[in-house]
Amino acid sequence: MQHTMWSERPNPLEFGPRELPGREDYDRLRATGAVDLWWADLDDPAGAGPSVWATLAPAERARADRLQDRRNRQRALARRAGLRRLLGGCRVINQAGLELRTGRWGKPRIAPTGAGLGFNLASAGRSAIYALAWGRAVGVDVECAADGGGEAPLARLFASADEQRTLARHAPTSGPTAVVALWTCKEALAKAIGAGLTLPLEELEIGTEAAREAPLLHGSWRRFAAPWRVAPVPATSGRVAALAAEGGWTRIRIRRFGGALP
Repeated sequence: MQHTMWSERPNPLEFGPRELPGREDYDRLRATGAVDLWWADLDDPAGAGPSVWATLAPAERARADRLQDRRNRQRALARRAGLRRLLGGCRVINQAGLELRTGRWGKPRIAPTGAGLGFNLASAGRSAIYALAWGRAVGVDVECAADGGGEAPLARLFASADEQRTLARHAPTSGPTAVVALWTCKEALAKAIGAGLTLPLEELEIGTEAAREAPLLHGSWRRFAAPWRVAPVPATSGRVAALAAEGGWTRIRIRRFGGALP
């Protein structure tokens, strides 16, 4: 079964030595159909400071400056700087020279056309995840794992009737994490499509018997019909994460840059 959020959990997240992205990553993505997932610690001191902020566009710095909490502001800057670091490394383009634009619903892309390298990012607390793929749309999400209580009412806000019944059947073995896993899968798919949370998530069906092989797009999502694939992926401690991609992937390589993750 492709969707394992009901009864199984991804393997624990394990890393080799920390790495830096380079042109070889860009070439490999073009040749293999793989997806690279990069994790970063947004509280890593190496990801902060004037030299890092200088790579950001004025609009990016202004957006972060509107956040009142200092830690959230620093993490927002580090998250965006990390994106530029990855894209700059893979494309061998000066990080500050990368022009990033947003689509109709706010999904970032590389100007002028956004063709070629697909990417997406998400964060929860100090953990950030970035997805890179060649020639197709990708989306990622990461959330804090549930600690029990209130999951059923929460699921009713975004899960279809069939998904709610599936959650209820698997609750004894999967627990509250299944609800969070379903949310992350839906948000990752919505971000890959590019619509984000602007359309009803209960019209995206994932993990039911009918959607065992691939997600089903109903209602206002039908216009985005494509061979989408979505699945949970290993996450940092206390987090739940998911990846979605148009046309799927041949493999997923999970890596990190910067300091140690929690």
